[in-house]
Amino acid sequence: VVASAQQQQQQQQRPGRRVIIVGDSLVTGVGCSTETERGPTLPRRIGERLADLMGVQVEWVALGIKGADMRTIQAEVLPALRARVAAIAAAEEESWRRQQQQQQQHQLQLANS
Repeated sequence: VVASAQQQQQQQQRPGRRVIIVGDSLVTGVGCSTETERGPTLPRRIGERLADLMGVQVEWVALGIKGADMRTIQAEVLPALRARVAAIAAAEEESWRRQQQQQQQHQLQLANS
């Protein structure tokens, strides 16, 4: 699907959501050609569908292990998931703090003008 320049601009302006998809071979894309696509089929399609349904941009991450069962996912994938969520939360908090500081500086400048 080719989007027009206007559609692409509208998509870039939409608020975003992050989705983390955890699983086995389906999530990692075993058997799929990822060179011609933009990532493994299942997570990519989930992200596209969520974006359409919610009217937002969706950034997705696939965390999985080929042939994994629930024990393997719990032992190996979930720790990676926790680390990724912690990194995202830290980045979001830092971004929020910067925005708050900028707003305070702006208000201070207006008050001193």
